[in-house]
Amino acid sequence: MGQTPCMATPDPGPCRAAFPKFYYDHNTGTCQSFMYGGCRGNQNSYGTVEECMSRCSRD
Repeated sequence: MGQTPCMATPDPGPCRAAFPKFYYDHNTGTCQSFMYGGCRGNQNSYGTVEECMSRCSRD
């Protein structure tokens, strides 16, 4: 069984675009920004901090 998307480390993917996204950092319980390259990556990638927190926060 794989890990949940919120537990994955941020993955910008191999492409070279620079889309601002947010990932959930399970160590701190917060969402942090990162730059997504535009392809591949993983599911721990959200368009807004609000979406990230609503999907991943345990509070």
